[in-house]
Amino acid sequence: EKEAFNSCANLIEIKFKENSVLKEIHQDAFRECRNLIYINIPASVISIGSGAFYHCDKIKNVYFEKDSKLETIGAAAFADCFDLISIQIPSYVIDIGKGAFNDCSSLESISIPFVGNIIDGKMNTHFGYIFGAPSSSDNFKYVPTDLKKQEEYEELYERSSFTPALEAVYTEDYIEG
Repeated sequence: EKEAFNSCANLIEIKFKENSVLKEIHQDAFRECRNLIYINIPASVISIGSGAFYHCDKIKNVYFEKDSKLETIGAAAFADCFDLISIQIPSYVIDIGKGAFNDCSSLESISIPFVGNIIDGKMNTHFGYIFGAPSSSDNFKYVPTDLKKQEEYEELYERSSFTPALEAVYTEDYIEG
């Protein structure tokens, strides 16, 4: 349900039953749960709504169960998760909303199946889109500092669009996760 646990100050950990059938984490469901440090998203989840984990300051890593069916991550879903250091987006994801990881200033590692908003999309195809950059010329201002220092990401935030030459960058073997 939308805003189900919004601003639950004492929520530290979210555990789902084994073989959970949860399909969606709704918009703003865990928004501003500022003491939340751990979440393991069930394989059954296909959508994470806009702002679902917005401003969950203390989350360091987001884990997705093996064989995740996740397809959509909404706008600002993990925005302002200042302590988030690592995330590996499942390979089924085809849509990542604008600024999904905006102001995740500690982010050191991200594994993504494509660049931009929608897989094989024609608009918003720059790396900075998922960090809130309105255009490729703004990538440098929005991509977290630690990501900009890593060689494998240099081409991503400087280029304006996904090209076949960059396809190899997105294999799980290449990006550390």
